[in-house]
Amino acid sequence: MRKLYYLLLVFIVFNPTFTHAEGSKDLYPSGALGYRAFLMSRNPANPVTGWPYLTQGTHFVFGRQGETITAASSAQGIGNGFIILTAPDGTTYTSQVGSTIGRISNRTEELAGPNAPDGYIPFSQIVGAGQEGIWEVTFIPTRTVASFSTNGVGGLANGNWTSQHAESSGIAAWDVTVFDTGMNALSGRVYANVLAQYVGGGYYGKMYVLTNDGYVYKVSANGQYGVGFMSFVNNKGLTIGTGDNAPPSYKSLDSYGANVPTKDPREPDGIKSITHKMFYSQPDNTMPAMANIPGRTTWLNPSKVIPTVSDVSIKGSEGTENQIGSKGGLLEFEANMDGTYKIFITAGPGFVQRTLMGSADQGANTIFWDGKDGAGILLPQGTANVTVNVQLQGAEVHFPVIDIEYNPYGLIIEQLNDDGTVKSDIVYWDDSDIVSSSAYPSDPTINGNEGPGISSNLNGHIWNGNYGNAKIMDTWTYILGDASSITKSIEVVEVDLAITGIEPTTPITNIALDETVTYIVPVYNYGPGSAIGAPFIFKVPSGFTIENLSDVIYSMACTGAAVRDLALDANGNVTALLNIPNGCSLEFRV
Repeated sequence: MRKLYYLLLVFIVFNPTFTHAEGSKDLYPSGALGYRAFLMSRNPANPVTGWPYLTQGTHFVFGRQGETITAASSAQGIGNGFIILTAPDGTTYTSQVGSTIGRISNRTEELAGPNAPDGYIPFSQIVGAGQEGIWEVTFIPTRTVASFSTNGVGGLANGNWTSQHAESSGIAAWDVTVFDTGMNALSGRVYANVLAQYVGGGYYGKMYVLTNDGYVYKVSANGQYGVGFMSFVNNKGLTIGTGDNAPPSYKSLDSYGANVPTKDPREPDGIKSITHKMFYSQPDNTMPAMANIPGRTTWLNPSKVIPTVSDVSIKGSEGTENQIGSKGGLLEFEANMDGTYKIFITAGPGFVQRTLMGSADQGANTIFWDGKDGAGILLPQGTANVTVNVQLQGAEVHFPVIDIEYNPYGLIIEQLNDDGTVKSDIVYWDDSDIVSSSAYPSDPTINGNEGPGISSNLNGHIWNGNYGNAKIMDTWTYILGDASSITKSIEVVEVDLAITGIEPTTPITNIALDETVTYIVPVYNYGPGSAIGAPFIFKVPSGFTIENLSDVIYSMACTGAAVRDLALDANGNVTALLNIPNGCSLEFRV
């Protein structure tokens, strides 16, 4: 019986699930290609030129009550190196400076993992009552002074490194692992919002990106060489202006300073601007949709949302159904989520397809169309059969890598099905704003949203010759929902309506309380077409009311003019729809 007990004990200790780790081991598994990119850690209070989003090696990990959060790094216990775990309730746990507990000492230990034979003893903490949620993990480097240093950074990804430099901002190896109550290692729990790294050659690390609408992308650096570079993923890339509502520019950026036109990935998400989460392995689909994180809550495992558009309609710029004029028209639709819309307009022979793009809100959307085709030509007057197709882009992911000098094979970005198989590897980019003397720019320079995109496994946004130096190169992709289409017989009318004056019969400065004033409002159509159903509104001046609709009198100056649907709205204003032939006028007395 003693022998049987001994065998059982050996089975528990050598259970292979103990060897799983999430961190540098995933980036550099056994036999990894290329070079090791060190994790750069620096207090963001001390900024470094060219590194706009530095963190202290910050990672995040989800843990349930009773599970164990562990962390380790090659910097632990060397110089100033240590680790901080911050629970969702704000409680902090700090490893001991100078201790080997939590230290990854060499390549053998990195590959073996925490608590494994030939592995290392991690710094650990059990998730207590009220601490279930997302823990923040901070990796402090060995550097003891405030200045930034790349001492000791370099080497092959599969190299047998044996030491960590004692005065460096770079961390060779790092790991965060969650163990369940039976001390089985769990995967898909660890993510970062931004990674600052330093590499001496081609970098081949792979990550899994989870979007806030439930899609997963597998991303391979595929040999990019950026020396010092930063990676993050968001839903807009670089933007036109700043702020939560800033629209995506869909372009790479030629130069940048301290204020990059995009959402800071270190800051909480906005309503419109989202930082997606970069996991080291397939995200654990048992995690909750939302979870507490120190100081707030965040999305974690959202249900997949398929982008959908409905209720498409065409109106004139003043709201007239199925009629547009020289002032253009309004395209209206309902969207089931925030995203980027694509509208394709066709109108028969001779009309060059027009494409409109922009940011859509969940719910009702109204988009202005100037009535022109893709060549800038207005629809001629008369009747036109106009078809409007509206599609919504969801799961939009942008990879605006900062300061990647060389990208000889291009990022590989693959959207995954639920079973982990690849659904699509199509990507887009636009480097037309990049100014460079390099003889090896991206080819093509523009692979924009209007085109079919390019397979990232064949040509995933390639550039060379230092083309990306001190630039922000954006590569993106998305899910395109089914098209919602409408075809209407549209009356194209060119009219010039004008209210030629709004005058009271008595100056209102002479009107006492409870007295009556009459306004005369002439409306004229300067043509050349006839207005049918043009909306009219007379807004009541402040301090006045219209007691009855019978107090609104109108007269026509010609045959064919008409006033329809005359009413007082909820605010007491006069509303109506007007038919006014060319050269004709109406007059209201209110």
